[in-house]
Amino acid sequence: MTRSDSPIWSSQSLWVAQPHLDGYTLTPDWQRHLHYILDSHSTLRDLVLYRVMLPETATGAELFHELKKHPQLPGVMVQRALGVSLISRNRFYEHITSFRYSMDVFWQRPLSVMCAFFHGEVLTLPIETPVGVAAQKALQRSPQNLYEPVLVQDEEQIFLLDVDQLLLAHAHIHEITVDTLRLTEAKHRALLQAIPDWIFRLNREGTFLYGQGDPASWLRVPPDQGLGLKLEDVLPEPVVGVVRQAMELALSLEEQQIMEVGVESQVLEIRVVHCGLEQVVMMIREVTARYRAEAYRLLLQQSTASSPWE
Repeated sequence: MTRSDSPIWSSQSLWVAQPHLDGYTLTPDWQRHLHYILDSHSTLRDLVLYRVMLPETATGAELFHELKKHPQLPGVMVQRALGVSLISRNRFYEHITSFRYSMDVFWQRPLSVMCAFFHGEVLTLPIETPVGVAAQKALQRSPQNLYEPVLVQDEEQIFLLDVDQLLLAHAHIHEITVDTLRLTEAKHRALLQAIPDWIFRLNREGTFLYGQGDPASWLRVPPDQGLGLKLEDVLPEPVVGVVRQAMELALSLEEQQIMEVGVESQVLEIRVVHCGLEQVVMMIREVTARYRAEAYRLLLQQSTASSPWE
């Protein structure tokens, strides 16, 4: 993966970018491989990490040649007596070219002099940080530090992470997550459409947010036309009070509530379950035939028990 003279550190669990002409983009094969292994559970350990450590006695000229030799590096780390400092590629060229006499000040002097000018915030994250969390923290930095590399810390060493690669990985994972959610939603929608019962979703105030099912004589409006209406506008009066009580219990206890209610000549089984965000899902099923069969069975048992022939 890397040449023996390369200062880029690598292991089986850390991927290293190969040199590329534009200096920041991975070669197509590595980019495809990186995207292949990423998923919603990926952490910084799964991204491209660099390790280039220079002593603080190294000069600005040595740093320049190191960056020129490895154009994919987002920067280098400087080993100092008080810890590790970061000099990014962008910040280095900015100071070398933007200030008068910068070349004379930094070129032949040790990097400790340059580090004194780079006293901005440095974001350091554990290597097991999820990619999404790391991207959020990186974007929360001040504008002048927004595109600075991120230091990644494991149990023994520190690595550099290019923020561009972090954001690309985050965008890829977001795309994967969205596709997964769409597929899951399509499966759930197909399952719901296959259920012959009436299904509703309501908020705590009893406002209908979703409705599915065929029109019924005991419904005041069809299920798919109840969006934004209240319980009293959709359900018959005998059912409203029972449903409100079941909703309160489902929201407070987070347990499914089951009840049976007689409406007109029908018996309805109503199930209410908490679904988060102060909302409930209500499923209504007609159980008239089952109710009559159970009543007939009980009547036969009573008749048999009182028979004079026993």
